[in-house]
Amino acid sequence: MKRGDVKEVLCGAVIGPINQPEYVVVGLPVDGSLQIVGRSAVQYKAHTSGSSP
Repeated sequence: MKRGDVKEVLCGAVIGPINQPEYVVVGLPVDGSLQIVGRSAVQYKAHTSGSSP
């Protein structure tokens, strides 16, 4: 890709519980199907106050 090119991607999957996802898998729509192109590098952890809801 050249600088300034923009691609629209979708969240293709969530790794971990849906209410506390750890990673997201990114997909790119290509010719009517979703091609997996990557995953988040950083673990997403929800902020917790130490007590369960």
